[in-house]
Order: sequence, then C-alpha cells, then structure tokens
Amino acid sequence: MVNNILIIGANSDLAKAVVKNLENSYNNIHLVSRNKIISTDYYSYVVDDYLESLEKIKEIVLKNKIKEIIIFNGVIFESSIEKYITNFEIKKTIEINFLIPSSIITSLNTVFGDIKYSVISSIAASKLRQKNYFYGISKQALEDFIRSQNKGYYFIFRSGFIFTKMTAIHNPPPYTQTVEEVATSFCYQFSNLKNKKIEYGYSSKYIQILFLIFRFLPSKLLNYIEKKVT
Repeated sequence: MVNNILIIGANSDLAKAVVKNLENSYNNIHLVSRNKIISTDYYSYVVDDYLESLEKIKEIVLKNKIKEIIIFNGVIFESSIEKYITNFEIKKTIEINFLIPSSIITSLNTVFGDIKYSVISSIAASKLRQKNYFYGISKQALEDFIRSQNKGYYFIFRSGFIFTKMTAIHNPPPYTQTVEEVATSFCYQFSNLKNKKIEYGYSSKYIQILFLIFRFLPSKLLNYIEKKVT
C-alpha cells in the first residue's frame, strides 16, 4: 500500500532531509512550498502565502488522496546576535509557528476527519523562558491547539536546537543537533506511529529528559542556569 504524504514548508533544511529519508516505493511524496520552485523529482506545488492558499491546499489533499501531512513551518528570532526581538519578529514568530499550521489543520478538518498530521514542536514548549519567550509561547499554543481537536490524528515531534542556515545567527546551546540527526530520528518515529489520537516524539533521549527537567524546574532557577551556560 502506497502512502500519500504531503510535506508543507518543503524548502526548509529539515524538510529536505526528511524527504530524503522517506524516499522509498511505499511513499508517494507531494511538496508544498512558498515562492520557490522545488525539486522536480516529486509532485510540487508553490503557494505565495499559506494563509491565503488554504483552499488550494485543500484541493491538493482531495485530488491526491492525501492521508498524512507533515508541517514544517517554523522560525525563531530570539537568542540571535541581535539583543532585542522586534515587534515585527514577534508577529512573524506567532504567525509562522502557530497561526499557519493551526489554520491549515482547521481548514482541512472541516472536510476530512482522518488525516494524520505531524508538526515540529520544540523543547521550548516545556516552559516559557526568558531566552526564547515568544518562540515558546507559539509552540505551546500549537500543542494546546492540537490537544483541543476532535478530528484527525497527531504526531507532535519535540526537538532541541537544530543547526541550519536559518539558525546560524544564534548561539547554539550544548544540546544542538544537526539536520540529518533530527531528520533520521523523526522519520524512524514517524514510520512507527501507533495510530493513537496524539503521539509525542523527541529528537533524542537527551532532549526528552531535558524537556521534563525544564517543565518541572522552577522558572527562576531555569533562567539562572541558562544564563550561566549560554
């Protein structure tokens, strides 16, 4: 049986690495990206704006009988070389990390009830921290939104810091992983989902342990430790 998989945000470094890992005769891969023409090796679609292209995405899902969707919309501005995050960057953080994926899911759930969605969350969703407060809010909001859904099946994949072209302006923390490491971990867990309503995954056991430590450690102590470490 062939799996029809739709990759949204397909031009990101992580998405490209995941696509390579998913290449086999059992996966029929479709790509959606914004503004750029993607690889001609797959069914590719370009949209100018995700929020204005919800109907187009719905048509792609219907036409190609898509049953699995992986959403790679994500950005972080905080903790970069620039000390203060701007109002524009705050708005883009919320829009890209929360509004776009939640709007896509909401739109599709009005028509389809059994799609399997995978979203990329973060260790930052464990607890709001001074280091990446707005990024953490956006990831927490996305996870809370998913837990409120009555339709669909969900895989929430929590990762730590991933070194990519986009994150090169940031100071990498001790738990940084490469794109290839995270993609390999994601694909292994994605291929072994149990068809539960919501499943959680982590980019490594270390990240899973850190997530739990961050969640239960007092905020004041956590912020103090992070300042000392980074």
